[in-house]
Amino acid sequence: MSNYWECMKLDPPIKDGKNDGSKVFCCDENPAKGTESDRRYEAYRKAHEIRQFEIGLFWQRATYYWAFILAAFTAHFALLGLLFSGEKDFSIPELYNLPGLSLFALSITSFFCYFFSLCWVLMNKGSKFWQNNWEGHIDELEQEFSGDLYKTILNTKNNNDFNILPFVPNAYDYSVSKITMLTSIVLMVMSFLMLSFYLTIFGVRILRIDIDFKHCEPFNLAIGIIIFLMILTISFFFCYLSLGNKKDKTNVFANKWINRYEER
Repeated sequence: MSNYWECMKLDPPIKDGKNDGSKVFCCDENPAKGTESDRRYEAYRKAHEIRQFEIGLFWQRATYYWAFILAAFTAHFALLGLLFSGEKDFSIPELYNLPGLSLFALSITSFFCYFFSLCWVLMNKGSKFWQNNWEGHIDELEQEFSGDLYKTILNTKNNNDFNILPFVPNAYDYSVSKITMLTSIVLMVMSFLMLSFYLTIFGVRILRIDIDFKHCEPFNLAIGIIIFLMILTISFFFCYLSLGNKKDKTNVFANKWINRYEER
């Protein structure tokens, strides 16, 4: 059984979750002077308000990091275009033979691509936590005042108007926040691989290791096919991961809630 009411220092609703007959709290009154039902209603109202506030902050922070990430990737690929302009084509041998300062500059710009992508991932996880926190409050409080309004959604399994496939133009209950989080994770992984690639070349240059690039070209087609299949597989896997808006009640445990001002 959940320890929600103990952490909230409120009495649980009586009469099977129905209102106990006391007046509904008004916004210009003091809930501390009202009944327990008044205090629960005020908590319910504030949980909805703060949830909406957190959702707004989620997208504001995302826009903030998009600007930094876009600037970092623009600087990186602008530098690449500058270094490989004219008759010089981009290739691993040409990249290996770049001046040390140019290779260092590419490593620095790729580092900022990874750094801002990592910060975006962590920001998304933090924002999602607080959104889930206030949604959890609504789950606990709403039965007394609005029934299971927040918990009740359309059944996508029993209606032909919904389709899980991404290339079918029918709606489905994908989680928009999860899709955003997956996007940030993919960007973080790709920028990390890019940074690792430059650091590897930079390290090989420092260690003065000789590499024969003549036998590398036959593998280009195979590598391209493998990358394409990986992207296709990951795309469908991410579609599965982004399924959301369904909650499993069997996942409720005794200490789901904590009071962060008390000893854990």
